[in-house]
Amino acid sequence: MRSLPLAVLALLQVSAGGHGGSSDSSAPRSGQVSVLASRPSDMVQVAAGPFAMGRPESDEEFEFLHSLCAEDYRSAAGNMCRDVEQQFVASSPVRDVQLDAFEIDRYEVTVAQYRACVRSGACDIAPLLFGDQRHNKPELPVGNISWQDANDYCGWRGKRLPSEAEWEKAARGVEARRFPWGASWVHQASNHGGFSFKWELEFASQAVSNIGGLPLYVPEFYVGDDSDGAAYALAPGTMVWDESPYGAMDMAGNVSEWVSDYYAESGYADLSTINPLRDSPLKVETRRVVRSGSWLQPRLLGVSYARRAEMPGFRAVDTGFRCAR
Repeated sequence: MRSLPLAVLALLQVSAGGHGGSSDSSAPRSGQVSVLASRPSDMVQVAAGPFAMGRPESDEEFEFLHSLCAEDYRSAAGNMCRDVEQQFVASSPVRDVQLDAFEIDRYEVTVAQYRACVRSGACDIAPLLFGDQRHNKPELPVGNISWQDANDYCGWRGKRLPSEAEWEKAARGVEARRFPWGASWVHQASNHGGFSFKWELEFASQAVSNIGGLPLYVPEFYVGDDSDGAAYALAPGTMVWDESPYGAMDMAGNVSEWVSDYYAESGYADLSTINPLRDSPLKVETRRVVRSGSWLQPRLLGVSYARRAEMPGFRAVDTGFRCAR
């Protein structure tokens, strides 16, 4: 019998009446149906070897970023996207990085999983008490997580936070994918957010004269965007397009994710190209790296090489994590 991966195999064990192996389709039958369902593993394996890490410095890549930014920010594109490549300067340079084999969680850590760690006494209860309780349903990815919360949980599970390089390879593979699923944006592929604007009328007099007395659109805040089918976080794995080459889910959206590295504005050109990890803070920089877009953030932040920095104690409803080993 041919083996079908991830399929459901139904075995029908039938005891037929009659003699000599003969059967009568009209005769009553007795039997038992057993269903053997194959369940995806909790972690995915990433083979050892090189991959291209960072933002390509090509005209094509800059044009793509500008186009996506203009669509995301719409009427404010002239202000927000004029120097969009500067938003990604810390994602450069692109370089070949060699990693040992590792495993990474297929799914983001859920509220139910984190709650188990709290019950054990190994994790801080604060994330479960912080903010809007609508986001604390057991099946949802846990948010309001500080870097230490994430680190504590992974240690409790006998794992660790992934390095920034490990996270990026798991998200984009060896093909240097722009998104986990490929080079082009796919509608409703990931659980992303949007941007809200307001008219700002209260400028200083000199600023008003510089713009001819006209008000400008200025950014107000990130907002949930239901054009992808969800205004808030979803149970990990719901967005089936948001799957990496290795089978890791939601690496372009849902919740942003802490990684182990300290951040550097200059990028990572000073790090080794073999298992790079910034494991000590710079003199003027103690922030940690956060990867992936989220259900609150525009698509632009969901590209596989996008990165940002937050203080280790930072908590936000759309910031979570996954573990590696």
